[in-house]
Amino acid sequence: MALAVTPEQLEGRMRLSKTLRQQLENEATQTEETGFPTTIWQTIQSFIPNINHRYTIYNNPIVLFEIDMHDLWYKLMLAGKVTDANDVAQDRLVSMILYARELGTLSRTTTVGDGEPSEEAVTEEGTRIWTDLPYCVRDFRDEWLKSMDLSVKRRANLAALTARMAAVGIGGNDLTANALWLFREMLEIPRRLTRVDLGDEVPVEELLPACFPWLRLCGPKLVKLSFNNHTFPNLDPQLTEPGELARKANIKDPGFSIDRWVFWRQRLKELGRCEHAQLAEGARGLYKNMIRQGLEAGVKIPGEAEYEKRVHAFMQQKIEKFGFGERNMVTSEGFSIYSDED
Repeated sequence: MALAVTPEQLEGRMRLSKTLRQQLENEATQTEETGFPTTIWQTIQSFIPNINHRYTIYNNPIVLFEIDMHDLWYKLMLAGKVTDANDVAQDRLVSMILYARELGTLSRTTTVGDGEPSEEAVTEEGTRIWTDLPYCVRDFRDEWLKSMDLSVKRRANLAALTARMAAVGIGGNDLTANALWLFREMLEIPRRLTRVDLGDEVPVEELLPACFPWLRLCGPKLVKLSFNNHTFPNLDPQLTEPGELARKANIKDPGFSIDRWVFWRQRLKELGRCEHAQLAEGARGLYKNMIRQGLEAGVKIPGEAEYEKRVHAFMQQKIEKFGFGERNMVTSEGFSIYSDED
C-alpha cells in the first residue's frame, strides 16, 4: 500500500502545480499575441506516460496523482482555449484523452510474490485513473462557471473543445450540461444585447459565438438529449433549471427538452429581428443551425418541416427569377425565414 501523504509533500506538490500553471498561462498568452500555434499539447502528450511511470515505479500516495489529474485537465482546457474552434488541432487534444481512457485502470504491483493483487489507482471518491477520467467533468464544469471572465474568442474555443469531447462520449452525457448552461445564460436570462460599458455583465452578442461550436460539433447529441428529456440529477438545479424568460413561457422542467429547444429557437427569432445588425445576423445563423441539427438527427421537432417547405419555396422563386448556374448561385443566406411555430 502507498504511504500516507505528508504535509510537506502536499504543500510541495501544490506549489509546483501553481508554478507550472502560471508558466503555461504565460505561454498561452504569448501564443495569442504572436499567432504561433500552441505547444501545450506536447506537455499533455508527455504528461500522461509520466503519470503512469511515477505511479508504477514509486509508492507515492494517491492524493498526489489526484493533483496530477486536475493539472491534466487544466492543461487540456488551456490548450483548447488558445486553439481556434475551427482548427483540427483540437481533434488532437481529444484523441489524447481517448487514448488515455483506453489505457484502462492504472495499477501497480504492491509486493513481489505469487497471488499478490495489484493496487489500482482509485481516487478517494472512488473513480479510477484512467478508466473514469477522474475530475474531468467537474473541472470542465467549474471552468464553464467561470467562463464569463473569458474573452469571446477563448470562450468559443473552449466550447469547441468541450463539444468535441462530449460528441465522442467523454464524460458520458455530463459534459453537455455545459451547453445547457450556456444556452440558458444566453437565451433564458434577461441581459443586455450588446455591451455598453466595460464593467457591464456579458451581453448576448458575446455569448453567441460560443453556441455555434456546440451545434456544429455536438448538435445531433443535443437534439437527442432534448428529445429524451435528459436531466442531470447530480448537478445543482440552479445550473439546469429554466431561467426567468423560459419560466414565463411555461418551461418548467430542468435539463434538456423539446419544449426548451423550441423556446431557444423562438428567442433566436426575436434576436434575429433586433436593431443590432451583427447580433441579428448571428442569431439568424444560429436559428438555421438549430433547424438543421434536428433534421439531420432524424428527430421530429415542431416547426422544422414547415421551415423546410418555406426554404424550398423561396429557393424556387429565386431560381425562376434569376435562373440557376455557376453565375447565379441561389441560397437562402441573408434572408429571414422562420417557421410559424416560432
